[in-house]
Amino acid sequence: MADTNTSAANGGNNTPDLSAITVNVRLLNEPNGKHIGMASVQYHGFNMDNFKVFNGENGLFISEPTVRNGKSNTFDKTIRVSGDDLRAALNQKAFESYNAALDKLVARAADARNMTVKPSMQKQMDDGAKQAAEYNAARPAPVQGKNKNAEI
Repeated sequence: MADTNTSAANGGNNTPDLSAITVNVRLLNEPNGKHIGMASVQYHGFNMDNFKVFNGENGLFISEPTVRNGKSNTFDKTIRVSGDDLRAALNQKAFESYNAALDKLVARAADARNMTVKPSMQKQMDDGAKQAAEYNAARPAPVQGKNKNAEI
C-alpha cells in the first residue's frame, strides 16, 4: 500500500507539501471575544471549511472545525491537524490571509470616505415641489363654471 503522506510535488519524501496550503480568512462582522474570523483551507484539492480564527495571547491562530456532541455537551474536532510543522504553516497562512482581508476592508472604508454623497431624499422632494409649483404657475387657470358641452 502506498504511503498517503508522500507527495510527488515535494520529491516523494514523507513531509507534507506546506507550500500547497491556501487559507482564506473571512472577518466576522462583530468579533466574539477572541474569535475574530472564519477560515477555509485548501490543500491538494481538499477544501476544509469552518476553521475558526482567534487572536490569542500569543498572536493569531486557527482552530480546527468542531461539532457539538449532544450526549456529552462537548465539542468534537471534525479535522485534526497532525504535526507542529503543519500547524505552524496553517497559522502563518492564516495570519497572511487575515492581514490581506484587513487591508481589503481598510481600502473599502477609504473608498467609502471618498464617495460623493447623493442629495438627501428631503432635498430631492423639496426640489420636486418647487418645480411642480413653477410648472403649475405657468399653466392657464382652469375655466370656472358649467361646462357648455355637458348634457342635461
